[in-house]
Amino acid sequence: MVESSEKQIVTYSRNQMFRVWDIAEEKCVKFFKSQHSIVLDIEMQNNLIAAGTSERTVCVYDYRKGYPTHVLRGHKGIITKVCFHPQAEKLQVIASSVDNSIRIWDLLMNTCVAVLGHSSPCSTFTFTPDGNTLLSAHRDKRIIVWNLLTKIKTANIEFDEEIEAMHYCTKHKSAHHLVTFGEKGIPRIFDLTTKEFVFNTPQHPPQPFMRCFYLKKANELVGVTTEQNLISYGLEFNESKIPQLVYKKDCVGFHDEILDVAYDLAHHRIILATNSTLLK
Repeated sequence: MVESSEKQIVTYSRNQMFRVWDIAEEKCVKFFKSQHSIVLDIEMQNNLIAAGTSERTVCVYDYRKGYPTHVLRGHKGIITKVCFHPQAEKLQVIASSVDNSIRIWDLLMNTCVAVLGHSSPCSTFTFTPDGNTLLSAHRDKRIIVWNLLTKIKTANIEFDEEIEAMHYCTKHKSAHHLVTFGEKGIPRIFDLTTKEFVFNTPQHPPQPFMRCFYLKKANELVGVTTEQNLISYGLEFNESKIPQLVYKKDCVGFHDEILDVAYDLAHHRIILATNSTLLK
């Protein structure tokens, strides 16, 4: 796992060690032991890391001080994704599991405040910018829309493929679009209001996607394919304010298995964590 700020990156290795690196000096400034982690997220404002472990728990660490702050128990299956709430002041961690649930953990109260259930496991989820809505993709080829204020399901949308990664985008408050990366290998844009696809990205040959990440400064989406390639798309809006994806470039190389990716804001570089011993 890799996450980046302008000065530091945090990595997680298979020997269950977190390391904090100084980008300018290119050296490790802190390291600490953790439980075996499967999925991770980082919250730079509060210096926190959330890790879904092989023990069906979510552990939260203070990466500046190098010790765990919370051990959250309650999931009955392997954790598939963890993410901090986009509003950092809420101090909440959202985690999905193969037990078909998404749990919302309040770090101030150290307890689960909501369980969002569906009939199949969640593969990925994302938020609207205000943090009031969560969109979850599931293995039954559905996307569920949740109101996080009321914890109520507001929409159940059927798709024609399993979604592995997605990104919410909008140009104005009345438009709600979702960029989806799925097993068909064709990035698409879905209008959440009309329940229709408004854009399909041609890609030859298609490569199924595993994950994606958004480069805010460059306004680009980068998808990681099952062939371990990186494909970059510019996110643009036409005159009707409908988003489109414009192909930028492929990054093809011997990356082994890409475990995670991040963007170095200070030097405009993509950093890869792979299953090799090198950080690229």
